Amino acid sequence: MTALPGTTLEAYLDWDREMRQLAPTSGANEGDWFSPTLVELHPTADAGAATYKNTKEKLIEWADNDEATDRLLIDNVERLSLDFLVGIEAVNDTASLGEVRAIVLRLEGSNAHVAAEDGSTDPTEQLFTEIHRGPAIFVTHQELKEHRNFSLRSSGDSSTPRTIATIGVIDDGIPYLNREFVGSDRKSRISAVWLQSFETLKTTSANNSVFNGQIFENSEIEQYLNRDERSVYREVGDNIYKLTDVKSSTHAVSHGAHVMSIACGRSHGIEPGSEDQIFAVQLPPESVLDTSGKRLDFTILQGVRWIALRTLLAAVGTPGSILAPLVINVSFGMGAGPKDGTGFLEEALREEVRRYQLWTDKMIPGVRPSPMRVVLPYGNAFRDNLVATQELQTGGSVELDWRIQPDDRTASYLEIRAEASAHPKLFLTPPGHETAIAFDLSSPKTIEEYCRDGTTLARVYRVADDLGGRATFLVALRPTHFSEYQAVPAPAGNWKLKVSTSGRSLVSIQVQRDDTPFNFRPNGRQSYLDAQRAHGFDPELRNYSLPMPGCAISRKGTHSATVSQKSRPGLAPTIEPGDRGIYAVGGTYARHIDDNCLPMSRYSASGSEHPDWSNSPAPTLSAPCEESHGLPGMLASGVVSGSTAILGGTSVAAPQVARRLLTQLKNGSTLASLEAEADSLLPSGKQCRTEPERRGRGLTEPAGTNRR
Repeated sequence: MTALPGTTLEAYLDWDREMRQLAPTSGANEGDWFSPTLVELHPTADAGAATYKNTKEKLIEWADNDEATDRLLIDNVERLSLDFLVGIEAVNDTASLGEVRAIVLRLEGSNAHVAAEDGSTDPTEQLFTEIHRGPAIFVTHQELKEHRNFSLRSSGDSSTPRTIATIGVIDDGIPYLNREFVGSDRKSRISAVWLQSFETLKTTSANNSVFNGQIFENSEIEQYLNRDERSVYREVGDNIYKLTDVKSSTHAVSHGAHVMSIACGRSHGIEPGSEDQIFAVQLPPESVLDTSGKRLDFTILQGVRWIALRTLLAAVGTPGSILAPLVINVSFGMGAGPKDGTGFLEEALREEVRRYQLWTDKMIPGVRPSPMRVVLPYGNAFRDNLVATQELQTGGSVELDWRIQPDDRTASYLEIRAEASAHPKLFLTPPGHETAIAFDLSSPKTIEEYCRDGTTLARVYRVADDLGGRATFLVALRPTHFSEYQAVPAPAGNWKLKVSTSGRSLVSIQVQRDDTPFNFRPNGRQSYLDAQRAHGFDPELRNYSLPMPGCAISRKGTHSATVSQKSRPGLAPTIEPGDRGIYAVGGTYARHIDDNCLPMSRYSASGSEHPDWSNSPAPTLSAPCEESHGLPGMLASGVVSGSTAILGGTSVAAPQVARRLLTQLKNGSTLASLEAEADSLLPSGKQCRTEPERRGRGLTEPAGTNRR
């Protein structure tokens, strides 16, 4: 048994490092592994008033110091954000910014401060507090452009009030040259697109800033419009991605093209020449393929922060009194997590919403109080057997089969939670073993391993107990197949799992898994849970896949871990209404089968209101994601102009809500609550009362989508 300081996130990072040691070093250039890290800045005293200006200057000075080159880096997007922060202080002379966060790159394994070669110490301990670290990325040493500076305008302009509405899309395979996003004036409606890449580059110029991928401004997109789209996508993809990376924009269909078409394409209701701004972020292939979802956390957060920043920059650069509503659609999610409002990405998104609304309300000259909303899919795991829950009495146990599939090229993860006071114990029986292996992790922050012939095939982590006194375990397995290099795989087959407690407890078990987007190899079949009583007759599918009464496998609580909505009372800080600008969207069929409601899709996830686990009762809204039972998916654009594609999932439902929501927010009216705002999106106030844990407050009818 060994010690591990920290959280579930750090357990994922530990296994990520273990798997990375098996693979060849990423990139051919010289470089180091750095962890993207979310930090909270500490204001410093300046002339008797708290200010972030000195903090920012000292942080940049340290990052640009040659002695710190291998310990702390700040990329160009975050430098721009920090410049913006200082600009706000310069104009307003105030410190009412609330909590200020930044994302920096810290050398993997570094602590709060690290001694330099000359004996000096890293002063960043006094400049910020670390909140979370993400999986390390390989930073290579090459030349890059400097970041762009900007200045805040004065607040003396008295032009007519205007609205600058922005819709943001964060996805894979962004079709930034598609004519869907060209207005009647033959100008691109996309203000900027950020093509993220984990092949981050460090400058050799005066400062040590780094850049993640490439940003194309509107003027640069315009220059490409007269060229062949396919050749541009190939050329750009070859410049910023590795040869082996999936380059979705070079394919006929991509997840991002379909979602973006529904969210803001011309053929879906937005008139040519619309003044709505579009900012898009293309996620790196590595984060999309990561089954733990922890790379996705940081790249999504970086994208949200960039879109919010660019929206504010556009607002402060426009004369007049500006209303700047912002809606960002992120059609991604992950299966397992605390699901109680304390998950990293969930909390971070709420903070970004709060910060945006605070800044537009009090901090930025010329900008009126403006709302920000983030729209997420509720999940597609209703029938995937990824969740199990069971109430155990004193001395009870739950037994399940964890089916690990052959030809799985990614790590497999299982999250287990139980009351710490019940002293839970784990037992695993790998394929080929007749007796179970006991993992008696009685103390938090400990690890045990399962080894065979000197090779670590699995690790079982007990991380720090959560705020409610729940013990959390993470089981991590190697892939069952290595296709690019020689390594010993984990055995595929039936891994028998048993969880026992000495007291009463709710036990929750979740497989951590992402949906593989279109164009990506599925990386083999992914793991799932099984049990003897998990094969009752399902009248909808007409097969034997329904968990029977008494079976621990559940279809409740199958929603994405990023949409828990509310924290459990007393266990986490109360979420005020202004912090809860997060929409979770379920999926329905688009054709009525009766006069009341659109039926839910077969896969749209279900909520749960169990007081000891998930506090997400249902999605905020539901929208169509399947044309009908006979016609799968919804019609939207492919990657290249004029092409079409048919894709389904709650990822397709979410951008319909995002589109309608932006239209609602542009009128500037303020509703009493987010619940009232959601109700206002329903056609004629229509409510559905059936399947409340899957449907939410109601449903929206197809919003301008192409019909077949």
